[in-house]
Amino acid sequence: MLNKNIFNWNDFVDLYDWEFDFISDDQKLDVEFYQSMVKEKGGTVLEIGCGTGRITEKLLPIAKSVTVVDSAPSFLERLRKRLKQYTNLEIVESNMLHLQLGKQFDTIILSYSTFQYFLTRDAQLDALKVLKEHLNDDGNILIDISPYIAIAESLDDFTPYYEHYHPALNADIAMLTSYQVDPESKIQYWVDKYIIKYRKPRDNQPAIEEFDHHLALKGVGLDEMHDLCRSVGLAVVNVFGSQNKEPINPDSNNYFFVIQKMNK
Repeated sequence: MLNKNIFNWNDFVDLYDWEFDFISDDQKLDVEFYQSMVKEKGGTVLEIGCGTGRITEKLLPIAKSVTVVDSAPSFLERLRKRLKQYTNLEIVESNMLHLQLGKQFDTIILSYSTFQYFLTRDAQLDALKVLKEHLNDDGNILIDISPYIAIAESLDDFTPYYEHYHPALNADIAMLTSYQVDPESKIQYWVDKYIIKYRKPRDNQPAIEEFDHHLALKGVGLDEMHDLCRSVGLAVVNVFGSQNKEPINPDSNNYFFVIQKMNK
């Protein structure tokens, strides 16, 4: 039985990988960018917001070591089981803003809009300071930003987004989405409603369950990212518009930032 009042990623683990697999075809390609950058740099990797290890799994064979950080223990438990065969993996449960690992890395990765979970300038600056503290002098910070956050009109009413079968739950799931956009703060707030219809409910399990999942992301522009980095002694050295390192264009769904320490 699923938690009916979901307000954080930790409670979303039963649906996250399943949903990502069929709604995020373009986003799946981001792993190619991170693999390429880690191969070029070599050495050690710190991945923040690792989830259940989708990207981690592809980095472990090519990196000296990978340290992963997430604040959701249920996601880390899935990752631990998924990647138990690797000896060059370190798993850390922590809020990124409280991270104190006492070591530095050659590559630090924040994929899939992870940086956009920081909803204030102060939080963004604090996050960049933490990244800088954990970065080797010649290392790279890789940050993936969605340029489409907080640019649409608000969608007040729940609107059908998909209906799909979940084999592990043996259930048909419908998701309806709604969101509010605050143009001043450039924050988009989602409430997604999930309706789960079990084909063969277990004992004491209702045939239908519903829950809401809440999410908020902050839009970050190109000039803004440059300014944030300069404020903490970092510099954006490159921005790509695709996992193949193509220039940004109007069709770019992701901005891949490469960030380094100033005055290396």
